[in-house]
Amino acid sequence: MLTLYRKRQLRRKLKRRILKQNPKEEDSVQAHVHALIASFEENQLENLFLALDSRGCDSAPCVQLSPEHQLDPSFMKQSHEIMVCKAFQWPDLENMSQLCLMPYCESPQSNHICLNPYHYSKYIDLPFTSMHLCHLENPSDLEHVNLCKDYPSETETGLSSIFSSKSENQLIETHRSPYSAVMTRSRSSIWCTLAYWEERDRVGRLYPVKHNFVNVFDQSPKGEGFCLSAVSSQTSRSAKVRRLIGHGVTIGIDPTLQEASLYNRSDYPVFVNSPVLEPIPSRSQLVHKVLPGECCRIFSHEVAADLKRLHSHHVTRTGPYNPYTVRISFVKGWGGNTYRRQVITSCPCWLEILFNPSQHS
Repeated sequence: MLTLYRKRQLRRKLKRRILKQNPKEEDSVQAHVHALIASFEENQLENLFLALDSRGCDSAPCVQLSPEHQLDPSFMKQSHEIMVCKAFQWPDLENMSQLCLMPYCESPQSNHICLNPYHYSKYIDLPFTSMHLCHLENPSDLEHVNLCKDYPSETETGLSSIFSSKSENQLIETHRSPYSAVMTRSRSSIWCTLAYWEERDRVGRLYPVKHNFVNVFDQSPKGEGFCLSAVSSQTSRSAKVRRLIGHGVTIGIDPTLQEASLYNRSDYPVFVNSPVLEPIPSRSQLVHKVLPGECCRIFSHEVAADLKRLHSHHVTRTGPYNPYTVRISFVKGWGGNTYRRQVITSCPCWLEILFNPSQHS
């Protein structure tokens, strides 16, 4: 049990943190969050302080609040979630449509709302490739193509077979999850496989994913997922950049829509190239920058299947082509006129996501 003094101390610290992180924030936001903090029970106070102090570490739990929780009507200009995220994350946030709940948040299972600001990402809309923009000679032919016939495996079309690997092509065993209520929502089979690269060398083993999401990070005291520092040498040329990855990214799949999303949990940008986010026709790779705290859709099984059908009849690229492969670089970008690195194999740390085509149902 917290003493009355401890409760007051926590509330004072949280209020000071609001002013420190957002000194110019409007009074209505501060008043709303101050009123929330004043109404919190001891476990809610502790959980919020832990979340802010750890800056979104995996071990920080939800700050759950009942939907029936009421404040003075004068504070209720916007939802509690919006106000907490405005106070501690994004002062320019406007509405709930800009927020996306992290896949490991347990609040949906308990029918509560979560006020941990690090359990939310700011959604950016990267539109998928539009098939209606393609001019085909015989569009009806695409309806009769066998998607699985003579189609190479991911490693045959991805970079995992083109460059040398530092270890054998083996699978990393997953560890027991700290999120028993969430992470145990596993699928019947592997929906994607991760390959970690440092420039032209693949490092460590392939990492299969069955759960609906996976965390990829450099180091985390109580983290669960693909730990890059565990497979890479501390003396490698990429070690300095790799250490900047921090909490890294979360990659999650929506089982209903069969779409995958990327959540940037690090303090630095990540860069994404996905076939389903490129225009048609495209002679060069389009790379998207995802800032810290942002999330976006990066893959769709439906669009990838359409691209595969299109490519089988109308070749738009030379060389291997796999619409089921997404590539992500950490900290350093590539391509275009913005970056001196023109290919992802020049990036110090990057990830290859190999989606399983058979998972499209």
